Amino acid sequence: MRDIKAKYSVGAAVTDPAMAQREPADEYEQSAVELLAEYAGLRTIGVDDDFFAAGGTSIGAMRVVMALSRRWGVQVQLDAFISAPTGARLAALIRAGEVNQTFDPLVPLNLGGGKPPLFLVHPIGGNVLCYLALARHLNSDRPIYGLQAAGADTGSTPETTMAALAESYLQALRRVHPTGPYHLAGWSFGGYVALEIARQLPEHEVSSVTLLDTMALRNHARTVIEEEPLIRSFFSELLWSTRGSHSAPVEFEPDVHGSEELLAAMLDEAVRVGILPADSPPQTMKRLYETFHANYSAMLNYQLEPYERDITLLRATEELPSGIDLVHQTISAMSDKADNGWQQYAAREFTVIEVPGDNLNMLSEPNVGEVAQRLDEVMSALET
Repeated sequence: MRDIKAKYSVGAAVTDPAMAQREPADEYEQSAVELLAEYAGLRTIGVDDDFFAAGGTSIGAMRVVMALSRRWGVQVQLDAFISAPTGARLAALIRAGEVNQTFDPLVPLNLGGGKPPLFLVHPIGGNVLCYLALARHLNSDRPIYGLQAAGADTGSTPETTMAALAESYLQALRRVHPTGPYHLAGWSFGGYVALEIARQLPEHEVSSVTLLDTMALRNHARTVIEEEPLIRSFFSELLWSTRGSHSAPVEFEPDVHGSEELLAAMLDEAVRVGILPADSPPQTMKRLYETFHANYSAMLNYQLEPYERDITLLRATEELPSGIDLVHQTISAMSDKADNGWQQYAAREFTVIEVPGDNLNMLSEPNVGEVAQRLDEVMSALET
């Protein structure tokens, strides 16, 4: 199976009215637009229309990628899809058959602009699809990159320590911007990694570190979650984050035990509710969970110390729905604190800015626009 990747700016679809309604040029474009329309919930979509601008979601993107892989025998990775979210560009990838076997943690979200770049570290699930809407709302005069975790893509292995995660991402950001200053941010778990990257960088190269509702853990009360409830918590958050408030945790309570049986049941449920397409390979859910588990282990074993950097926390003002906050409660995340527990670790200036939404929906509409505005203000203030 070929492994196809490419780098473009997200959302850079062709907008020439003369091209917007053109017919697919070949079977590759026809196949691509049919899948894009289906998973965006539309009757039709133009060959040059941006999937995400047309209403496509992160889960829809995952389903498009998997369906293209089955149809053409290629491995179109998610970062390639993010960079080329139109039928024309996806068809060009398939048609060209370019091969890149190396996993790349760096996902360009916006390549234009002359401001210092922003690097957004993945949440605990490992992928950066959650940042697509945020990138569209942020100032377009700034290069923006997502940093995705190894593990979900075939041929890659997840890192299991915070130091190793930060080191690998530091190498990636140096590749595209050899010297700072850099802006670093991360949603939830990603905030830990952003802080560790900042710790490993010289101070003059760090413009800002922003935690997107990241919660510190109580060092004296960390509890390792047993595997079965951890797997159930993983899938509960996956259901909630992809299907919304109508998906309560009680909807999925299979009477099976053991990791293999649970993951198999979760794969069936993910197909049933439309998160994954039919005939998804059994290892799909296992790879997603293994990435989640590696990040969970890295967070649980990370010893927090005072940070010799200025820190900004964008704190979600709403509480998580009942049942979804199981992981936060079990590992003693300080969600009950007005500073999410970070004041004690801020050796320099620490700023808390409240934003709408809860920990899961703050980067979704309608909340993401204000989150982007506040993040833009933080970065611009420090640049001046």
